[in-house]
Amino acid sequence: MVNALLKIPSRFESVKSDNGVSCSCAICDLQIHCVIVCQGHLDHSLLNRAMRLSFDAEPILGCRFIEGKWRQFWQRRDDLDRLELCSVANTTHPEQDVVGYLAAPLRPYDDPLAQARIFRAGNDTLCIKANHIVTDAGGVKEYVRLLSSLYRELKRDSTYKPPVNRAGRRSQSPIAALLSVSDKLRIYARSVNLWRGAINPPGNWSFPSRGGDIDERTFLIRRIPPEVVGRLRVYSRRSGCTINDVLTASFFRAFYQLLTPPPNTPLRLGITVDLRRYLPGKTGEAIANFANLFLLDIGTEIGDTFDETLRLVQRRMDWHKKNYIGLELTKTSVFNFRWLPFPWARWLMGRIGAFNRLLGQKIPPPWLTNMGVLHEEGLAFGDVGVTDAFLTAPVVFPPFFAVGISTFQDAITMSAGYCVHAVASEKVERLFDLMEENLP
Repeated sequence: MVNALLKIPSRFESVKSDNGVSCSCAICDLQIHCVIVCQGHLDHSLLNRAMRLSFDAEPILGCRFIEGKWRQFWQRRDDLDRLELCSVANTTHPEQDVVGYLAAPLRPYDDPLAQARIFRAGNDTLCIKANHIVTDAGGVKEYVRLLSSLYRELKRDSTYKPPVNRAGRRSQSPIAALLSVSDKLRIYARSVNLWRGAINPPGNWSFPSRGGDIDERTFLIRRIPPEVVGRLRVYSRRSGCTINDVLTASFFRAFYQLLTPPPNTPLRLGITVDLRRYLPGKTGEAIANFANLFLLDIGTEIGDTFDETLRLVQRRMDWHKKNYIGLELTKTSVFNFRWLPFPWARWLMGRIGAFNRLLGQKIPPPWLTNMGVLHEEGLAFGDVGVTDAFLTAPVVFPPFFAVGISTFQDAITMSAGYCVHAVASEKVERLFDLMEENLP
């Protein structure tokens, strides 16, 4: 009845990114999180109401992802008014309980696409989790801005109803529309070369894992304080590079010291790119996935000094930026899985992975995803202040390993979600130690 009154369709077409991410459920837990440490207490009932209204403002969030017998699609839920979207947990150990909540699995096709919990101690810590099928980290930041604005509006007017975003496109077609035919031809040619470069020379370094049980999961979270970040900004300006280049070079050196790869091993990191960079205003029309992954390959030598590693990283990053960074075709995007029956699509992705391993790639390199800056104005829940905030990437399953980075008020938070029985916690701790030790 509510859907009819608001003229919200009961069914939405899936887009290509939805289907690609949903097929990655064997790689990660499909959760992206935003953690907000408050100065004071939030109004739980108001926040629960704001979350409910957000599912009308962005109708896709009020849906389930349905595999279907032939096509995948989004089906609007009929139980939205009965869901507890935001819960409260009183705690004396907020940091420990937050980690437990971040690592708790979700049912990707049944649970709400966004949900939250307030951990209440002396102050509140708000944890928001979102399903990666429907959105990436950039979309999570857009959602938090929407949620906080709804909270403020409801505080001002308890009868407030937000406008419904019915027409916002979730596909990457607006980006394609900005590209000329020659752009697309160059992207295709570049994609072929990158695909070839990803398998030749063969082999990768990879984070050590034992495989096996993935049921017990956890996060390691490490903060780089503002005074250190301030010195990094000064160093990056003097070096003529970005702070992201500096962080990436530090991780390259940390992985190299931890993994000690054999000679002539190609040094690659999987890097994520937010394709909103190509859109006007750098924002999408609706909550969606606009992230892509590419391999940053700096060769087989790490360099004797940090500056040498930084120059390797900077040269490769600059080349990617000048050549349609993030828009290259991945090995799977040659096929549009949306037009296949879902079981076929999942089987085909598995076969492509097996083919890559046969060609010599063997094991996946680590991933590094810089999820960008969280701005304080986008986290303003009324008069409740914010002292810290960060994003986390999903928990990944072996042999994959990923590190997420986000920035708030000039502090950088690093996080890694992993399976306790498959990955040694001391190895992850040591990686973060080495990363900090390598910072110039």
